[in-house]
Amino acid sequence: MAGSHAAFIAAGMGATVTVVTEPEVLRRISQQLGSRVRTVFSTRDAIEALCRRADLVVATVLVPGAAAPS
Repeated sequence: MAGSHAAFIAAGMGATVTVVTEPEVLRRISQQLGSRVRTVFSTRDAIEALCRRADLVVATVLVPGAAAPS
């Protein structure tokens, strides 16, 4: 949820937003935010290329069953 919220807020502020993740999440993000964000399937090459030209990178990770950091 943290990544989705960051994308939503950034897009609302007029930023160019690219979301990189797995296909199921990409479909959900695309349905929620539509053309306000670009979605890209997560591969090592995609992440490397996008990070090289990004002004800001927001990274979030879900570890099922793990406690959120405090």
